[in-house]
Amino acid sequence: MNLVDLMKGVFVQLTTDETLLRLLYCAPENQLDNPLDKSKENILDMDIEAKSEIIDNVMYPMDKKFKLDLKSRFSRINYYLNERRPDRVYSSGARKLINNPMVSRQEVVVDIYTNIEIDRIDFRLYQIIERVNKLLDNKNYKQFTGMKLDGGYTIMQTPDGFIGYRLVYYVMSPQLSGCD
Repeated sequence: MNLVDLMKGVFVQLTTDETLLRLLYCAPENQLDNPLDKSKENILDMDIEAKSEIIDNVMYPMDKKFKLDLKSRFSRINYYLNERRPDRVYSSGARKLINNPMVSRQEVVVDIYTNIEIDRIDFRLYQIIERVNKLLDNKNYKQFTGMKLDGGYTIMQTPDGFIGYRLVYYVMSPQLSGCD
C-alpha cells in the first residue's frame, strides 16, 4: 500500500480545481459577491509564488485546526489519513465476518473549516462540502480502488469564530507483503 501516492493524489485533486480554490480563498463582501464570478482573477493562472502561498494557506495535509484566526478571512481544508484495517468479508463456513488479509481499507479524512461570518453570507461551508465530494467521490488513485464517502458530520470543537465539517472517505487496496 503506497500511502504517499494516495496523499499526493488527493492533494493534486484538491489543489488543481479553480472552483474549490476560489471557494476557499475568496471572502465575499456581501450576498451579491460571487467568488466564482468570471471577472475575478483565476488562482491557478497566478504566478507560482502567489498561487503557492494561497494553497499553503487553505490546504494542510494534517490536522491543524488551531492555527486558524479570524484575521485571515479564508476557509481551510485539512486532509489526512485515519484508520487502516483489513477488509471484512462474510465467511459462510464460519458464519461470521472475518478479516481479509489480502485487502486493506484505508480512511482519508477531509476537515473543512469556514469563518462563520463568511458562511452567514453565502453558506460557504456547504458549497465547499459539495465541491470536495464531487472531486473525491469515486476517484481512483494508482493501486487504490474508487474512493467512497463513508460519512460526514459537524465538527463540534472548532477554533473560535469557525464552523467545521468532517468528510470521511475510504479506499481499498491490495495488502502487499514483503519489500518492494
